Amino acid sequence: MEKKSELDVNPATKNKNLSASPFDDLRSHIQELEQRFENLLGTGLLRAPRFNWPEWSGFDALRADSPKVDIIDQKTSLLVRAEIPGMKKENIDISVSDTTVTLKGESKEEQKEEKDNFYRREISSKSFSRTLSLPCEVQSKDAKATFENGVLQITLPKTEKAKAQSLKIE
Repeated sequence: MEKKSELDVNPATKNKNLSASPFDDLRSHIQELEQRFENLLGTGLLRAPRFNWPEWSGFDALRADSPKVDIIDQKTSLLVRAEIPGMKKENIDISVSDTTVTLKGESKEEQKEEKDNFYRREISSKSFSRTLSLPCEVQSKDAKATFENGVLQITLPKTEKAKAQSLKIE
């Protein structure tokens, strides 16, 4: 029987867990590579670099069903623009604090078609939730939102201390 070294990897024989995100698999592979470098280099003078990888939950914004968002600094206010096609404004919930904006939405649609010997029923639903950290403090009580053609725009006035100050050179 042939003995395999630690560097031989057969994906079919590895214990595979179903992960919630492809980033979990990526993280696992990177940590495995780090371990291999450590084993290869040993405990001599050369050491493999060790990284503290971030939790991958921060990549939820990359999911296909998450709205694409721009945050635009407009001197005295911030403009948050989110693309949310196919959603009605009644199905969108916005929460604003002094430092964050949370967008949530849910929609359900049902289509039925009946003809002679034919019956079709399709049900679709989609939902999202996204929390954005703002680059400065805002006056949440004065926020205003509009929704037109699948684009949500939220205007958030900055607090006085967050507004840009001009300075003259003496």
